[in-house]
Amino acid sequence: MIKKIREWIESLVSNKEKAISFLDSLDLDQAIMTFESLQKFLWIVPCVVWGIHVILLLVPVLNTLNFQFILLLLFLVCVLNIMACLIINRYLFYFYSRQPKLDPVEKINTLWSIQKVSDLQSCITEGAIVGLPVTFTILPYLEFLRLHPSIAGWTTAMTDQLSGNPLILRVFIFTLPVIATFYFFERVRNQERQQKKNIDDWMGRFQYHKRELHSVLSNRPKETQKMVSPEPYLTLGTSILNGDIVEQAPVNRLQNACYFGPVGAGKTSTIFIPQIKQDIDHYLRFIRDYPKISRDPDFMKRKGNVATRYLNGLIVIETSNDLCASVYDLAIKMGVPKEKITWIDPSNPESPALNLLRGPVDTVVETVTNIIAGVKADNNDFFKQSERSHLKNFIFLLKLSCVVENKIATFTDLMALYNDIYVVVDRMKVLDKYVQALKTKMNDAKADYDANPDSKAYKTRYQEIFDKYEIAYGTSQWFHNNIKVATFGQGVLKQKSGPHEGEVMYVDEQAENVQGLKNSLDDLSKNQYLRRVLFRDSGDFNFDDQLRNGGIILCNTAKAELQDQLAGRLGQIYLMSFQSATFRRMPNRMPLFALYCDEFPDFISEAFKSFVSQARKYSVSTTICAQSPSQLSYSFGPDFFNTLMTTMLTRGTFGDLGASDAKLLEPFFGEHSEVEESINEQQVDLTADQNSNRKMISARRQTVPNITANEIMSLPKFTIALRHPNPQGSVMFDLIKTHYLKDEDIANDPNIFDIHNSRDYEAFEDMMAHAYHGNADFDKVDLEIIDDIKSGKIEFRDTGKGKKTHKTVGASADDDLKNLHQKHKENSPKSNSESDNKFVSNDSDTQNEQGVPQIFSDFDPDDSGPDLSLVHQGESNAEKRSKFRALASEAVNKTLNHSGQNRLDNGVEQDEHLPTTKPETQNNESADDNTDFYQDMIDNISTNDTSEKPNEEVSEKDMIFEKDGNLYETKKDRSQLHQQQAGSEEAQMKAIRNQTLHDLERNIKDIQTDSALTNAVKLDRLKKLYNKNYEQIVTIWPKDHDRILNSIKHQISKMKTRVDSAPAPINKDDNLDSIMKKSREAGSNQALADELSKMLDDFEDRPVTVVPGKLKDIADDGFINSSDPFNQQHGMDDE
Repeated sequence: MIKKIREWIESLVSNKEKAISFLDSLDLDQAIMTFESLQKFLWIVPCVVWGIHVILLLVPVLNTLNFQFILLLLFLVCVLNIMACLIINRYLFYFYSRQPKLDPVEKINTLWSIQKVSDLQSCITEGAIVGLPVTFTILPYLEFLRLHPSIAGWTTAMTDQLSGNPLILRVFIFTLPVIATFYFFERVRNQERQQKKNIDDWMGRFQYHKRELHSVLSNRPKETQKMVSPEPYLTLGTSILNGDIVEQAPVNRLQNACYFGPVGAGKTSTIFIPQIKQDIDHYLRFIRDYPKISRDPDFMKRKGNVATRYLNGLIVIETSNDLCASVYDLAIKMGVPKEKITWIDPSNPESPALNLLRGPVDTVVETVTNIIAGVKADNNDFFKQSERSHLKNFIFLLKLSCVVENKIATFTDLMALYNDIYVVVDRMKVLDKYVQALKTKMNDAKADYDANPDSKAYKTRYQEIFDKYEIAYGTSQWFHNNIKVATFGQGVLKQKSGPHEGEVMYVDEQAENVQGLKNSLDDLSKNQYLRRVLFRDSGDFNFDDQLRNGGIILCNTAKAELQDQLAGRLGQIYLMSFQSATFRRMPNRMPLFALYCDEFPDFISEAFKSFVSQARKYSVSTTICAQSPSQLSYSFGPDFFNTLMTTMLTRGTFGDLGASDAKLLEPFFGEHSEVEESINEQQVDLTADQNSNRKMISARRQTVPNITANEIMSLPKFTIALRHPNPQGSVMFDLIKTHYLKDEDIANDPNIFDIHNSRDYEAFEDMMAHAYHGNADFDKVDLEIIDDIKSGKIEFRDTGKGKKTHKTVGASADDDLKNLHQKHKENSPKSNSESDNKFVSNDSDTQNEQGVPQIFSDFDPDDSGPDLSLVHQGESNAEKRSKFRALASEAVNKTLNHSGQNRLDNGVEQDEHLPTTKPETQNNESADDNTDFYQDMIDNISTNDTSEKPNEEVSEKDMIFEKDGNLYETKKDRSQLHQQQAGSEEAQMKAIRNQTLHDLERNIKDIQTDSALTNAVKLDRLKKLYNKNYEQIVTIWPKDHDRILNSIKHQISKMKTRVDSAPAPINKDDNLDSIMKKSREAGSNQALADELSKMLDDFEDRPVTVVPGKLKDIADDGFINSSDPFNQQHGMDDE
């Protein structure tokens, strides 16, 4: 007997488990429909019993007590029905409490309706039970007495005559169960009405949990196989309060998570590692399903997109490299192919790099600018607009010039631009080539569009190329306006030392405004660890492709090697690079990608709060860990912390936090109401004539925190106080028991990817074969330009590549001492060609449209600067400038020594004059060569000048006319307007061009007239002079430099001819005439050398006589030092 009872109990338990397992295999809607059907079925029993009551009431067929077994049977049925009502309606209540389709109001109304039906079914069944003895005992007994009177001779008719109609008596008696039914129902409803407000609040928050029914309650069908489901659900742990598994749906993961815990609390081992392991499982499922889902017509489409059901990767950013190493080992054990793992580690010399300059130029410009802006935006510093503009233009310069060079830009290239302005100048020239190529493409596109005006394709292509050209041209103009030749007075400054010694000095006019930017970039560039991961090319790796194709990215900030500041900046670069790539994803179409940040406050940035609020649209979930809330508010204040916590809807904390931190987190876990009872007892006091004790019990309802600060601090180890969202709302408070990931959990995982398995291998190969690479550095137009350059369709003028660049030698701030022979040329006879071409002319400022002087002169003793008719200035300024120049010129002409001694002194008197150089009749060949050289230059420039020149004879008043009673200035031509804006800057450029030509004349003369040099040496020096001055000429005359260079080439050619036809040496067969001829040919330059030597001897410092009062105004300022020749050089009088 006992054995049978045990077997029956075991069978009952087994059936219960089967029933629960059956329910757990359903989805939530199916379970609700099932229980609603059962709820309706429960009405059968009370209706049948009450029907029997009514029938037996109206038709009293029972007049004996022999049918009590029916009463017992119906009683048992009713009792079972009541139990079924309680169970079925309760589970229906539970299931509806987890229905995500109901809003809070609908949920409360639905639960009330279920409760009402349950109350009705229970009370009606209870009333039916009360009616059973009435129907089967009382009424049959009364009917028996009526039919069988105990008094002799008493008949039934007599009883009916006395008591009336027996039906009325039976109905009256039957009202007892009816009254009982209404009483039961009203009693229950009255209690519910009294507590309705509290019940409403409870119903709004209530969510039923049962671990055995987890799948159906979470509205996720139970997995029929051991493989993980595609949807990236995340198990957080086991609830201590209800024993259920705490799980997050993908939609709730996108609402981000934040965990706090002190050192050693277990954040990494019990939060990150278990969660990352689950994500690896889901990623492997994505690889296995990729061949199928990628061929779905709606894959990554807006509607019917199956991709959003998957997770395709994760990224980990941390400081110690411990988590990265653990995740890497875990991924390898799980079978993740190494090709899908990228580990960026500054401490590893073989680490892959993160090339921030990879990608389309517009994307790179904005990304790098935003990253550097975020890196600089700390403390009280801010990324000024000037710095932002400067950085963007430098990136544009680098990226656009790389198109011509067909190379990938790196951060090293960008730093080279900031470290060496000569690299900037080189890239400016390459950029100009790119602009030239784009202009050609634009003209071709416009021609195609003009030929086919109705073609949308041609129109779009023309518009796209036009926009590219405008951007490139605008960048070029920005650099030409801000990178300029350094000048002092009217001279060009040169480098005095360093690798560019002797070269023209350039200046960045924005340098003073971007010093903070340079300092930040300098910090990054001078660290070996940072250079490994930021300054090397990354190959095909970039965040955009990783987010699209999927994979595991591990980023270590190497805090031990880089220390706090640089490690923090590197972490910010990682994070902000990922942020930028996230925003370039297709919104609401991509698989989920998980971001994990350990020790997040070490590399936090203010831009992160906007990222977490928008990342959900791009299917990126964020999980961060910190040691305390105060770390997040330390850098940016409590408002930043509150904003961040608003976007982090999953909030968890371990115990052992500080008191202030625990108090800060206490409100985030919500409150609940509870009843507090107080008992007052009073003992018997015999003296007060009391015969019994008194007790008073009072109760009041109050609101208390779900968990207090003290309870937070005292949480057990590996226990988390958690608030998290779910599809039905938000679970304000739960206690979660976390656990370590054990080796056996990995070894027994059925989701391990086996590359040797044919199915897994084919899936991986299919994914690799269809990998997406959309972060191309060059677009279609750029590729066309590259192909045209390779095929020779586009040819650029040689910029001296392969040679040492920037060896241009221009005039220094004081080259007058080297130009003394120019003074002699003024007194020497002029040839007819010189006179015809106005070579020696005071009108040295006339220029063609390109800004190249039309007529070049020797040193102008009356350096009056630009013609006032061409450079529009105010009348007073023009007169003042003209007088000042005249004063300075007079000082120069009257000075004793042309080397700069007291040049500005108007009262200088010289006691003797420089000797006048006589023409050297024995050096006719050199003189002719020199004349030819300048004649060539003049011809090359002036003969090709077709620009319209303004009329220099137009008076100032001719430029003014009267209209409507007002005076208006006539519209000048473009050259004049430009000169009006440039002012003295244009005048300096004119002087630079004149000075440069003077230097070229002097240097060529020195070479040609040096009797100590052979013609072969002269030829070699002329070639070096050409190469040395090439860059300066190209810079000063960007459009007409080829004309001047051709003139120098002509002199080289003539010298080469002379070398080729060098006179034969004197030998024994020569007579007197041939010996004299060869001697003259070999030493024709000796006379000029002697003359130069004599002139240098005459230019020694001599005492001067100063006229008192002439320089009083200047000398009083302390500006003039009579013993300093540098301060007296020509050009110091310029503004």
